Amino acid sequence: MLEHLNNIIIGLDKLSSYNYKFNQKDVDELKKSLIGFKCEVLKNNLNNISLLELKNVSNLIYEINYENLFSELTDYISNELYAFEFLLQEKLKKDSYNKN
Repeated sequence: MLEHLNNIIIGLDKLSSYNYKFNQKDVDELKKSLIGFKCEVLKNNLNNISLLELKNVSNLIYEINYENLFSELTDYISNELYAFEFLLQEKLKKDSYNKN
């Protein structure tokens, strides 16, 4: 999961190196959320990841991808987020199942 989060952050950093359309305030907000997610993953506190915040991250990344016509880089960022979301969902399901 950490690798996917790191790849998203690296991808967001690359946006400014090229001619992509994005709002820097949104990118800064995304990075702040992603770093928070990384901290929770490192502490193995996946239940502390706000699903509302994750939804907001997903929406912002989709907007950036859409505004850039699903370019290779923005599509990569989006796919990395989907991979993280899938792994998080599977881990939360597994943990929930093991508690019962």
